[in-house]
Amino acid sequence: GSGSNSDTQGNINFGQRAFKHAAPTGFKCLCAANLSDTFSGDNVNNPSKYFDVKLYTGTGSALTLPANFSTDLSWLKRRSASSNTQTFDRVSGTANTLALANNNQIAAVAMISATTDSSYTLGTDASVNGSDQTYAHWHWDAGSAASGANNDGTINIASGDQWVNNTAGFSITKYTGTGADATFGHGLSTQPQWIIIKKTSASGDWTCQHKATTLGSGRMILNEDYQNDTTNADTYWNSTAPTNTVISIGDHANTNGNNATHICWAWAEIPGYSSFGKYTGNGSTNGPFVYTGFRPRWIMTKRTGNTGEWAIRDTRRSTFNPTDLVLNTNTNGAEQDHAVWDVDILSNGFKLRTASDGSNSNNTAFLYCAFAENPFKTSRAF
Repeated sequence: GSGSNSDTQGNINFGQRAFKHAAPTGFKCLCAANLSDTFSGDNVNNPSKYFDVKLYTGTGSALTLPANFSTDLSWLKRRSASSNTQTFDRVSGTANTLALANNNQIAAVAMISATTDSSYTLGTDASVNGSDQTYAHWHWDAGSAASGANNDGTINIASGDQWVNNTAGFSITKYTGTGADATFGHGLSTQPQWIIIKKTSASGDWTCQHKATTLGSGRMILNEDYQNDTTNADTYWNSTAPTNTVISIGDHANTNGNNATHICWAWAEIPGYSSFGKYTGNGSTNGPFVYTGFRPRWIMTKRTGNTGEWAIRDTRRSTFNPTDLVLNTNTNGAEQDHAVWDVDILSNGFKLRTASDGSNSNNTAFLYCAFAENPFKTSRAF
C-alpha cells in the first residue's frame, strides 16, 4: 500500500481573544461569564455553606466537630456496622432524636449535645459516636427562626416553631394536627418540591410527597421500601398540591393526627444547588443521564413504580467514578460497597452505570433528590 503524510495547522480560540463572529440572535457563548451564579456575597457558588457531608470516626466520648454553618437538620448514619439513621432538627431540639428506619415517636436522647454556627458536639451513643466506628453526617442549614407566628394556613404556626432559609429553599415547621382537612404555612417563597412529615408525639410513618410522583397526589414512606401510593392522596394531602405559601393535609393520623405534634421538612428547588425529579430506568449499564444543573454532592434515589430502597450516595464517601458506596434510610444496614449501585457523578448531573433493579430497573420510574457540590459554572471534571 501507499500513503502520504501532511502537516495541518489550525488556530484555536480558548477565550484569549474576541470571537470573529457574534453569536446568533437569542444565543450566548458557552462560558462561565454567561452562566448564572448560585447564591451571592461571601457564599457565591458555594453550596457547602447550606448543605454538607462530613465523615468522621467515633471516639466513644464527647466529640466536637467543625461545621460550615449551624447544623439545623442532621442525618447521621453509621457506616461500619448496622444502625438506624438518627435525625435531629433545630425546631424539635437537638436533645431529641427521630430514627428514619422506624416509625417511633420522638425520643429524648442527647446525641448532639451542642451546636453553633461553626461546630457541633456529639454525645456517646454508639449510633452516632461509637469508639472506632465510622459515620456519615448529612446536614442542612435552616436559616433562622421565623419572625413571629405564621398564620398563612388554617393551622397557625406559633412563634419559634418554624425556621426558614429561603436562600437555600428549606424550612422546618412544627404544628399540631386537627384531624380534619387543613393547611399550614411552610414559610418559603416558592412551592416546595420535596416534603417530609413525621408525627412526633406518637408513632407514625415518615410520609413524603415529591415532585416526581405529582405533588398532592402521591405518597411515599421514607422508613419503608413501598412503591408510590396514589390511592389515598385525599387522606394525606387533601388531593391538593402545595402552593407558594401553604401545604395541604388531609385527615390521616400520620400527617394530621388530632392534637398530635408533627414536624415538617420542606425543600424548594434552587437552581445550581438543589434538584428534585425523576428518571425512567432502562435496565442497562449504559443507563439514563439525569440533568441537575450542578455536580451533585449528595443523591438519594428511590424506585417509585415498585418496591425499592431509599439509596444515598455522596462524593465524600465515593471520591471517584463510578460511585458505589450506598447507605439506605429505610434499613439499619451498614454501608454497601457493590457495583449494583454504580453511578457516575458528573459536572451537571449523574448517569446510571448499573442494570440493577434497585437503581435502574427497565421501564420503571425512580425519584431523585440531589444537593450540589458545585454549580455547573464552577464544576470540574470528576
